Amino acid sequence: MGLTMEDHSMLLAKTDKARTAIQNRDAGLTAQERHILIVSNGQRSLNDIVSMLGPAILASIDRLLRDGYLQPAAAERTVDGLASTSQGMHALLRASRDLASKVQERAHVVIEAATTAAAPPPTSFPAEPVATLPTPPAAPRVGPRRSLAAAKMYMLDMLQLQRSSEAASLKLAIQSSSSGEEILGSLIDSLRHLRDVATASYYDRVAMRLGEVLPEEFVPHLAAAMRVDTAASSAA
Repeated sequence: MGLTMEDHSMLLAKTDKARTAIQNRDAGLTAQERHILIVSNGQRSLNDIVSMLGPAILASIDRLLRDGYLQPAAAERTVDGLASTSQGMHALLRASRDLASKVQERAHVVIEAATTAAAPPPTSFPAEPVATLPTPPAAPRVGPRRSLAAAKMYMLDMLQLQRSSEAASLKLAIQSSSSGEEILGSLIDSLRHLRDVATASYYDRVAMRLGEVLPEEFVPHLAAAMRVDTAASSAA
């Protein structure tokens, strides 16, 4: 359709089609197009995105608009805003119920322990020595803290060592990602870049460490992407 100067202030947002393509690693999208979709969060204008990724992306943005991957942000803002608010309220209510349940359980345990300790020994028998409670087992060793923030910081540190334009673009995509799916997609893109430019042992170490800090619900998706890459490399 061709972008005009008036379009440069337009806020761009990804569509459901784009979210599905990012999640499924759609082969029909280039790495540059995935980066465009990731940073198009409904709060950035066309000018903002061009400033971030360069004027060479205009043709790709035009194509993504024509093919239904991008749309003006106003088209989805109301629905997405209501859905986000509803999800946030449900999450807050669940967290409140869980906290109340834990507080009640803890109070019950404390009251029962205090009642037991205050009970006098039987008067018809001599008091027996208080049995020494066994030493509780040592706490299990705590592994690395898992979070999307930790995974992002780790991959940003790895890309910082590369000092290339592709690494810089991938860093920007990670920093601009907001949802879990977007962050995971950017991390997998970055891991594939390291596979292409580094040694196999270095790639394996980075992939292993990333799997240790990534939240557990995302680890199967990371493993699946690595299996696909391994199969593709073997076929080649």
